[in-house]
Amino acid sequence: MFTLLDNAVTILSDPNSKGLPSDHDVLFKGDRTKWLKFANSLKFRLMVHSYEPFKKAGRI
Repeated sequence: MFTLLDNAVTILSDPNSKGLPSDHDVLFKGDRTKWLKFANSLKFRLMVHSYEPFKKAGRI
């Protein structure tokens, strides 16, 4: 999941990428800034929720 989100952030951060047409984007109407914020928020939530399982598995 982290890899997918990292790829999405990379694509959205590239000013030369086409992105999603605003008429196909029902959530943010093609606003890259909002998508970047959303992707980074998801990454943060994943990190917070996966800390304990990683800790118990001895990976942290």
